[in-house]
Order: sequence, then structure tokens, then C-alpha cells
Amino acid sequence: MTEKPLYVGVHPAYARRTDVEIQTLLVRPEVKIVYSLESLAEQVQNHKFERITRTQLKTA
Repeated sequence: MTEKPLYVGVHPAYARRTDVEIQTLLVRPEVKIVYSLESLAEQVQNHKFERITRTQLKTA
């Protein structure tokens, strides 16, 4: 499994919302799905990013 952060936001009226929820749960159960742009932005802002070296970027 990947260690990369993943942020998932779904519009509450999206017709395939359940599909997104199920697939996310199956692949990345630790990911919290949010239902507003504000909540999604908050998740990103609150994430503690690690310092990435140039070498790591080249091999990514």
C-alpha cells in the first residue's frame, strides 16, 4: 500500500457517490471522504508534509 497522502472530496449530490465511497474504502480505508470544498481544503492545509529532497523527487 502507498504512503502517499490522498484527499477525496465528493459533491453530496454526485450520482456515483456510493461508488467513490466503496472503492475508496476497499483500497484506502484510512482515507476520510469529505463532502464540501471547505472540508477538503482543510484536510490539505492540516497535512504535515515531509521535506522532500531533490533526489527523492527525481526517483518519484
